[in-house]
Amino acid sequence: MVIPSGIDPRYGELMILRNIALIYHSMDEKEQSGQILKEHNEAGIFNAEIGLMMALDGDKSNECRKYLMDSCIQSISNMLNTSIGFIVFYINCGDLEKVRSVSKWCIDYLESMNAGNEINYLDKVKCAFLTCYGYAIFRLEGEEKGGKQLIKARNLARKFDASPDYCIYTKFYDSKDKAGSYDTFGKTANEAVETALEFIKDRKFKSLWEKING
Repeated sequence: MVIPSGIDPRYGELMILRNIALIYHSMDEKEQSGQILKEHNEAGIFNAEIGLMMALDGDKSNECRKYLMDSCIQSISNMLNTSIGFIVFYINCGDLEKVRSVSKWCIDYLESMNAGNEINYLDKVKCAFLTCYGYAIFRLEGEEKGGKQLIKARNLARKFDASPDYCIYTKFYDSKDKAGSYDTFGKTANEAVETALEFIKDRKFKSLWEKING
């Protein structure tokens, strides 16, 4: 009530409540701190803070684990959405070096997060980033090298689509714990490649994909 509404979104009610909760926690008023965050955890905005505080307090419960898992999925989703935004932005700007570096980082990130024990949602998303990476390589290093990346995308897409699993398995938690997610790339991994091609908007590169994908 002290700060005028709309003056700066960084100082909204939820952020003020978060800071109050952190102060309570630093004063060893942990129950009060947790109660504030849980009561105002709109759209899971405080999942990371709640999970961290519970873990620091020695909590071993499934509730603590669930908060941390949900925060992990949110973090992955936010990072991938941000990365796609950067890639499209750099495509719009014609900065292919940046497209290559961001796409490669995303591929490495997904591979580092993936538990690697079975095909899952992260592999579907990886197909889109392989396509973006292949486009940058196609323009910077030639058709042959760009085509090799599209072949990787095709092979992974076919593997996923043959036995799709939209759950996420990461190294942060056991594979038996399935965390689900969704995106705007389409239902199949092949559609994820096609969606990436739509925002790339390069006719020659799309023709190369059609040739490779049969």
